[in-house]
Amino acid sequence: MTEILLTWFNGIPGEVVVFLLAMAPIVELRAALPLGLTVYQLGIPLSWLLVVVGNMIPAFFIIYGWHWLVEHIAKVWPWFGGLM
Repeated sequence: MTEILLTWFNGIPGEVVVFLLAMAPIVELRAALPLGLTVYQLGIPLSWLLVVVGNMIPAFFIIYGWHWLVEHIAKVWPWFGGLM
């Protein structure tokens, strides 16, 4: 799996790869932290910081953008507003 990830992110700095991978749903911390430590040799503090911050970014948009998203979907499908 590591080889596949490295070919996808070829030419992108390791810090950016770890940060982006931490935002992905399933692999988040499980893959990003070991990849930052072993493949890119970023060090524990930097890898941990990138992974934790990258993991928080989607949650911020989900928490603060959910109301806006439901309102705009309810304009298209009025029944959707009643579900939330």
